[in-house]
Amino acid sequence: MKIEFEENLISRRALEALSILREKGFDAYFVGGAVRDLLLGIAPRDFDIATSATPFQIKNLIPSSKIIGKRFKLVQIQGKKEKIEISTFRRDPGEPPENLSLIEKMRWKNRFYGSIKEDALRRDFTINSLYLDPIKKEIIDFTSGLEDLKNKILRVIGDPYERFMEDPVRMIRVCALSCRLNFKIEEGAEKYIEILKNEILLIPKARIGEEILRILKSGAVLKTFEFLERKGILKLIMPFSYNFSKKFIEALRIIEKFSQSFKDEELFIFLFFSLNFESLRGRGFNNLIEKDSFLYRKNFFENLKFYYDITLKIFLSKKKNLNFLKSKRFLRVLKFASKLSFVFPEYKKNVRDWKTFYYKYRKN
Repeated sequence: MKIEFEENLISRRALEALSILREKGFDAYFVGGAVRDLLLGIAPRDFDIATSATPFQIKNLIPSSKIIGKRFKLVQIQGKKEKIEISTFRRDPGEPPENLSLIEKMRWKNRFYGSIKEDALRRDFTINSLYLDPIKKEIIDFTSGLEDLKNKILRVIGDPYERFMEDPVRMIRVCALSCRLNFKIEEGAEKYIEILKNEILLIPKARIGEEILRILKSGAVLKTFEFLERKGILKLIMPFSYNFSKKFIEALRIIEKFSQSFKDEELFIFLFFSLNFESLRGRGFNNLIEKDSFLYRKNFFENLKFYYDITLKIFLSKKKNLNFLKSKRFLRVLKFASKLSFVFPEYKKNVRDWKTFYYKYRKN
């Protein structure tokens, strides 16, 4: 089916990678969120390519790429502003052996290559299973995804119960997509979210962290967090205690506005401080973060302490110290503290004074 889209929204590097695969005789298409966003007139953040080439064939053809993935192997090309991932067409092999754990079953199901149609049927939602040929400007649609895109419906491919049980992360994703795109979740899927939400507790914590990070960068974090709270999901995935206080809501709004200027870990530190900053003096961080969460690790606590110590000085110290300016990370924390002062406006004046001091005495 012929389709119109804004060609200037397509990544040049992604198009080059797709063209290389095609020139060597492989099938290759844009797929997933990038195609969905292109058809909605939204600039994609990342580009996914699905191809008949295997990961090692892709790696040999595109020297700047690398093979990644534990659940299944795919190829990644990392740019300054974009991420391109290339996966081989896969198929659903049916029921895995009974003696495997949940994680092993998920890995097993992703090891089998297939056709483009089989690949489409194993994807999560119909609007994410559209394949775009950017050269011919054609869409391949096996799941009525175009119709659902037009009607603003989020529909799970296959039986929602089976697909949510297969990978409970899909319950988080469908809620986040609904909020970001302002699409309605199909009735059957919404019903099973209520029934199966506790299955989310079985998801590896690292994957939970990835999903929360996507939400924090989505531009609709407040709406999504409120929706997840109503569904009883947010309490299952947050790495620390929270409440929808005025400061927490303001923090979510600041993240929406400035998400691209935060480093990934800063987003979690910012949220944590919005809830705990005023009560942290003299207290340890460890007992405020869930021990089995993706944040409970040594380097996160080290960063948390560093940001806390410097931000506390910026917020409270009237006496400026040139020694602070020697730290390469001071400016990073100063910018962080500036954003945090919107949550704690009583410290705004001191932040402005530190900014003036920094730009006056920094080494050029």
